[in-house]
Amino acid sequence: MTAMTQESPSIKTTKVQETHHAARRASCEYKMIFLLTMLLFLPIAALSRLLPRAWRPLAGFSDAKEGIYCEARRAADIVIPCVFMG
Repeated sequence: MTAMTQESPSIKTTKVQETHHAARRASCEYKMIFLLTMLLFLPIAALSRLLPRAWRPLAGFSDAKEGIYCEARRAADIVIPCVFMG
């Protein structure tokens, strides 16, 4: 009876491969969403440089100076998880 309940190695390999491909697709989709979101925040970070530091919408709370790219990336890191919260 135990021989009937065990799956063949080829079926296990197929399931692992399907799981791996699904994870890669999800990863690619996340990277694409992250890139598009960061491209949205990049001009906002650039334009916010015209404002005093206290008024900048994307400026960090620390005194360290951040680059435009870092500000846009941090904003995307904050916004994307909030969008997918149900």
